[in-house]
Amino acid sequence: MCHRPLFTGLVLAVALSLPHAWGQETAESTSQGEQSKTAIEEGVRLLLSYQERYRMDRPVGRIPDDQLKEWQAKESARLEKARKPGKRPAQEWPYEGVYRVGMGSIPSGYRVGGTAIVCEALVRAPGYRGDTERVAAVDRGLAFILGRLESDESLAPGPKQGYDVRGWAHAYGLNLLLILRKENLVPKDQAEAVEKMIPHLIHCLEVNALENGGWNYAGDGPNQCSPFMTGPTLLFLYEARAQGFEVPEELVSKALNALEKGRDSKTGAYGYAGPRREKMAASSGRAAVAELALLRAGKSDPDRLRMAVMGFFDNWDELFA
Repeated sequence: MCHRPLFTGLVLAVALSLPHAWGQETAESTSQGEQSKTAIEEGVRLLLSYQERYRMDRPVGRIPDDQLKEWQAKESARLEKARKPGKRPAQEWPYEGVYRVGMGSIPSGYRVGGTAIVCEALVRAPGYRGDTERVAAVDRGLAFILGRLESDESLAPGPKQGYDVRGWAHAYGLNLLLILRKENLVPKDQAEAVEKMIPHLIHCLEVNALENGGWNYAGDGPNQCSPFMTGPTLLFLYEARAQGFEVPEELVSKALNALEKGRDSKTGAYGYAGPRREKMAASSGRAAVAELALLRAGKSDPDRLRMAVMGFFDNWDELFA
């Protein structure tokens, strides 16, 4: 239960988007392709080993430096135990952010969202259909996601309220269901639930959107569109529409307008939220997905997308500052 499973899942998903990851190699890229293949296989192995039965953490507080190694060893042992077979199956990959609810639990938005991202990475890695261990892990993850979305009141549809992380579950849950549906990977006993859940999640995103368009888990203002939340959500809604589901046009158009207002037309950088201006170095982790969402809607062009992607590499050193 840490950032590592989610980070590994994201890196694995990105690696799988590269041509050589799917065997489209040239003579010059053979070595690189082998390295990617090895990295993907190791990523899959790690993700499978991290699936767990989540239990609430004990409050940590401040740990003196001379006690840190001892605490880390105990925490590693606790997490290892959570991943071993038990009465409850390991079903999820919860994202551990700083935000907690109740007595210190990871919110369901993080648990469902993180699990959906890891499931996507496992599904997209080559050889999924023939890998029984992977299929079983994703099936357990899907059962967890559907169960939470169906019964957890904290994930129920409703207007945004304060620091509201429901959108991560709604958006990335929707994305996973659409992927499984498109690839004919939905288990037969879950097919009906998936078909019902997709329109429900679209509705959840509609009622949780900001007044002037887009989505943001933190800021409450009507103009606080978050590019790194709004960009992916739009891409998922495009796919839902492509698969024949009804997506309100106003929901999409308002989100696109909000994204455009947050873009610096000269530098291609996006503010963290809303129309405020920031340098590309601060924007390099969110600019590409925001620009891709605009491009798919005919509101950008390849040059702008290229500038956004290169902004990440051009500012690589500053990301470690």
